[in-house]
Amino acid sequence: MKRIILVLISLLIISINSFSQNEKLKAVFMYNFSKYISWPNNSGDFIIGVMGSSEMISELNIIAQKRKVGNRTIKVLDFSSYENIKNCNILYISDSKKSQLSKSILKVSLQPVVVVSDSPGSINKGAGINFVIDDGKQKFEIKKQNVEKNGIVVNSALLNLGIKK
Repeated sequence: MKRIILVLISLLIISINSFSQNEKLKAVFMYNFSKYISWPNNSGDFIIGVMGSSEMISELNIIAQKRKVGNRTIKVLDFSSYENIKNCNILYISDSKKSQLSKSILKVSLQPVVVVSDSPGSINKGAGINFVIDDGKQKFEIKKQNVEKNGIVVNSALLNLGIKK
């Protein structure tokens, strides 16, 4: 457990310049988020839905080939629109799809889904976690109330690593 926390802290202080490296880092963050968040149903595949980033899908698929969430196989789904969203554990909404953020959050509002976004102000619109660049470093904002809905529980270690909102 200490090793994982150390990895997360190390990732927070790494400065990333290129877009693809940044997507890779965000994918690693999302995988690590899954270690500090508990969902009410821990059976079946662990589903990560992605809207608006083929690079993120590629990076998550690389992780999915090598890793699991507990004993669950990771499956990455591409959602082109909020209308296509179906059951998932994590829903990532890229900045290019920020216009669909509110409708996407509404679509999953009754499901145990952690919404991870990549656009300024999305925490205030209901996202649980939002990626930000702070002082040239990739970090994340987290709002406990937005994450902990419908039976989801977030570990305090993750809250302490993020920028609390």
